[in-house]
Amino acid sequence: MKNFVFGNSYDHSVSIQAKNLELAINVFKVQELFPENCVDEDYIESSDYDSDLRRNLYKFKDNPMIPISIMDKDRNKTFIKNISLYETIDVNYNVLSSVKMLEFDKSKQIEDTTPSTDLITINDLENINVSNTQDKKALRKIHDLARKKQAELEHQKDKLTEIINKVHEELQQKIKLLYVIETYLGLKEEVYQLKEGKKASENEPLTIHQLKLYMDEEVGIWEDGGMDFESIDIFDEWITKNYKKFLYNKKSICAWQIRRNDKKYSDDARINFMLNTENKCTYFLIRNGENLYRIWSNIQITDRFFPKTHEYEKMMKDEFNWSPEEKIKSKHQNYMYGLVALQGLIERTDIFGSKLRESKVNLLTPDGFSEEEIHLIRDAEQEYWIGNGRLTWSDYKKKNKETLKLGIRVILNQNGNWYYDGRDRQTNWRTYPFHPGYNPTLEEIYQIEEVNDGKSYSGWQFKIYYNSEDTIYPADWNLDSHERIRRVPFRMYGDELLNYDEITIEDCEYYEKNRFERHQYIYLLPILHWAKKLKIKEKELEDNFIKFIKPQIKFDMDDEEIREVVKWWKFKNKWKRELTKDDSKAVRMILKRIESLKKLNKIGG
Repeated sequence: MKNFVFGNSYDHSVSIQAKNLELAINVFKVQELFPENCVDEDYIESSDYDSDLRRNLYKFKDNPMIPISIMDKDRNKTFIKNISLYETIDVNYNVLSSVKMLEFDKSKQIEDTTPSTDLITINDLENINVSNTQDKKALRKIHDLARKKQAELEHQKDKLTEIINKVHEELQQKIKLLYVIETYLGLKEEVYQLKEGKKASENEPLTIHQLKLYMDEEVGIWEDGGMDFESIDIFDEWITKNYKKFLYNKKSICAWQIRRNDKKYSDDARINFMLNTENKCTYFLIRNGENLYRIWSNIQITDRFFPKTHEYEKMMKDEFNWSPEEKIKSKHQNYMYGLVALQGLIERTDIFGSKLRESKVNLLTPDGFSEEEIHLIRDAEQEYWIGNGRLTWSDYKKKNKETLKLGIRVILNQNGNWYYDGRDRQTNWRTYPFHPGYNPTLEEIYQIEEVNDGKSYSGWQFKIYYNSEDTIYPADWNLDSHERIRRVPFRMYGDELLNYDEITIEDCEYYEKNRFERHQYIYLLPILHWAKKLKIKEKELEDNFIKFIKPQIKFDMDDEEIREVVKWWKFKNKWKRELTKDDSKAVRMILKRIESLKKLNKIGG
């Protein structure tokens, strides 16, 4: 078989496999309804794309020709001859009878009942049997008329679709209007008074906090994945004791959501979705003097109660945003729902008193209130924050990680399981060749006992050892089970560990209370909790040791000076160590160090 190519343009050429040129030409005539696409470009005077016909319409010079070439296996083309375009259009499909491979019984040939090409109209399309049409020109005209009819129907369909879309848009607008009315009237509102007492002065401005807070993060209970919609009573009890930290002005409001992140209830994604929808509800916490209210409304707001100072301008200037108007509209509607709910509370309740209502305060327009009436706290905008010079938790971890090396005492920097029970698996690269039943925990201090030389396939960096305290069940059933005696290795990456001796109690307390780290409380608080607990326990041991050793010092020396010598003993060697009250070797070394420092007049006044 030879490969014949009709046309010389890359995107307007046809390749036909045939035994000889004559057969290739006949096949081309039959299969190509619009062979003008293959005409040599030198014969094309102009061309225009017809969107209805979905093809180019050409204006040719005299006698346009289609070049024919033969292509070899290396895709090199050799020109053979030209064929007239009109010869490939003016075709009667009786030519098929000359092709031996397609011979058929002429006695069974169906009579061509197609009207003359010039007489075919768009009204004939439904009655024409294309299978009986033997004239290629007729087929071309039928094709183009069908295309035009199709374009006309699609245009009508587009118009009808546009009308339907407008109907749906109008319905959506009416639904939104109904939603706004319901929100303003508080038809689906639930008000809970958590605390009752004296109201603030009527002249006290209403403070609106911009930043939306999350109940589970602020309460900080990490057990069982944190609180959720089924445990709001825990939040109510907690907030009545802590509300002044958030609503520090006597008349103020702040938006709350139960959870920022989903909680896992089930392996079924649908169940998780339905239950977590409840966790996305928005609540308003309102303070008026000694009165505290928690209000549920039928709205959900974003991370902010009202927009940032230049939020809309930034969205308009965002060159990567292809439709800023739609994005602004969506954002604005979201903000308006929250303000509509608040406006409704002002106008139809006495929760904020009566003065704002009597003054006709309008939160829905920029000039609808004064600073004496409404005070906006922009606590969601970082440019208004006052820094204290402390590192973020992320930067703190990076700095701590830089100090990890052989001999360092460490704690775990994650709260979770790395692997399945080793008894259920053939191998585990973290504990190989052992199969312990338990992981290392946050409640222990470990030591880096090996540093990876970089040749490990898994890429681990450090190795600690721990006592898994599980039972070993021998493969041989004739042998008895026994408690594990040897410590188990555990291979870890650097970001899974924290240098314990670089952490202070003050660090733990700061990051526990830092509200801008609260979004990761499920991970962060357990680590800080146990680190602080271990630090306090160690400090108590050191305090007892200092009380034990102080009477043995022959001159006056305050506790902090002794503590510094204790630190020297703990950290002076490559392998860092902890102190115990009855460590006789530590006592001898520390007393000797104190005597040396005294001789150098570095301690003891």
